[in-house]
Amino acid sequence: MKYHTRKSYLKKIASQSKSDILVLIVITIVSAAFFYVTTNFGLFTTHDSGIYLNAARFLSSNNELIDVWNNSLILYPPLYPLFLTIGKITGVTYGMHFLVFIINCFLVWKFCGQIFVTKLFKTLSIIAVITTLPFFLVHLFYWSEGVYILLSLCFLLSSLHYLKKQTFKTLLLLAFITALMPLQRLVGVSLICYASIFVFLVSDKTTRIKKGIFVFLASSSAILLWIIRNIILTGRAFENYQSNTGGFLLSQLYTPLEFLSTYFVPLTFSFSIKIGIVIGVFVLILLVNKTQHILLLTSYVLFYVLFIIFVDVFKDVGTTNLDNIERYLSVVSPMVMILVFLSLENIQKTTLKFKPQIIALLFILWFIYPSYRMYKNVKMWHGHGAGYSTSYWIDSKVIVWLNNIEPDKVVLSDNPTLIASLTNHKSIYLSNNQGVESKYIVLFNQEDIKHKNLYRKIEFPKANVFMKYE
Repeated sequence: MKYHTRKSYLKKIASQSKSDILVLIVITIVSAAFFYVTTNFGLFTTHDSGIYLNAARFLSSNNELIDVWNNSLILYPPLYPLFLTIGKITGVTYGMHFLVFIINCFLVWKFCGQIFVTKLFKTLSIIAVITTLPFFLVHLFYWSEGVYILLSLCFLLSSLHYLKKQTFKTLLLLAFITALMPLQRLVGVSLICYASIFVFLVSDKTTRIKKGIFVFLASSSAILLWIIRNIILTGRAFENYQSNTGGFLLSQLYTPLEFLSTYFVPLTFSFSIKIGIVIGVFVLILLVNKTQHILLLTSYVLFYVLFIIFVDVFKDVGTTNLDNIERYLSVVSPMVMILVFLSLENIQKTTLKFKPQIIALLFILWFIYPSYRMYKNVKMWHGHGAGYSTSYWIDSKVIVWLNNIEPDKVVLSDNPTLIASLTNHKSIYLSNNQGVESKYIVLFNQEDIKHKNLYRKIEFPKANVFMKYE
């Protein structure tokens, strides 16, 4: 009897090891793709990247967060610029971004290990998340989403800990992680409300009000300090986004739904098929037994998406633009994929008891789409780059020249985010240069400047550089 028990135990361990090895192989392949994509151009940059990198350089040299308009930074919260500043000081910015990607892969692994019952669905879910294009994409850029995903996964793991053991320590950890999220991305403000409601609902009746209020106050403190700082320095709590005068538009709802469908089917499919897929996924989730884990993930995703749509009704934050919504939803892409597989596991256990071989075969057939999509984009990004990080700009004579002069100068320009993104300099709009002394002016869209007799003009194919005489 003992022999058979030991044999079955060893068999179980061997089976578990095989699934873990498979996950490690997938993580290794995707990590190799990360290095391959960034071989030619490094981490990619865009307009937002330029603002982040510029603020980080000003912080490391001037001890203050300055944006490209020569104002104190209030457009974005401070955590990601601080992250970049540490990278600049230590010289391992690229390594830090890659580390965030690896940590996120293992946090997905850890989270799935705690909520799935069967190792098959756990393994398939981890692979699906890691190879989801938006999840991979945002780690390739100087964007804040990668770190926000890390915080989101830590939040969900701490929520699981609180569900298991409701102590002051687990409550404090949950409040601490929640406090960091709006400092990384302002949409994290929604998590303050969500965490407070979550703690109120799952805590025992005698302490739920006290604990809910504690989480709300504790997690609000950091962003309140940031708001006070902004008001003192600029007179405004946040940057003034353009008002959305159109009110609620149906496109504010169906654009996010349409993009969510691309996790499962190609964007080229007809609109009706894509929306049908998303509706089918939601019906699937609604039909399953409402376990704590399914309710946690469903409420988390819905709260986040509905908050963005709600904000866009009043302020134009771009939920009807596919490029914007790709970034907004990338931070919940792991939760969406995990939720789908968790719901399928629940159905398989209770209703449709498919054999594991059939489930694996269906997954392989579906996996052809995300793996081909990943392959196609990895090949394109490796060869052509993305955003500002393309041969057109990186190899341009003006950018090469700027990277060969003394580093960490302040460059005045009509496109400072481009300069901050692709060179090792700080940059400010020429029109906002009050009180700024600079030896260099770079103009991409203008031919000349005032007081040009004070500057030596150097003409490049894509820009004119004006260098002040000594």
